[in-house]
Amino acid sequence: MRFLLIILLVIIGFRLFVRFVFPLIAKYFVKKASDSIQEQTKRKTQGEKVFEKGDIEIRKPRKPDNRSKDSDDDYVDYTEV
Repeated sequence: MRFLLIILLVIIGFRLFVRFVFPLIAKYFVKKASDSIQEQTKRKTQGEKVFEKGDIEIRKPRKPDNRSKDSDDDYVDYTEV
């Protein structure tokens, strides 16, 4: 009888954990991931942060990608010898 009572308490405890505590933990991790993605996007569009003190923030602008999309290299087809 004591064994069944312990099992019942463990099941009830697990169900309460899943119902109340697990959503809070999941919400924390989702918010943390969302903040990280927003920071990466901000860093991509504004440049790399070099210095920050109080309200002053200095960012190094990103260098534009000057490589052309079309390759100007000659294509040499492989032929068997």
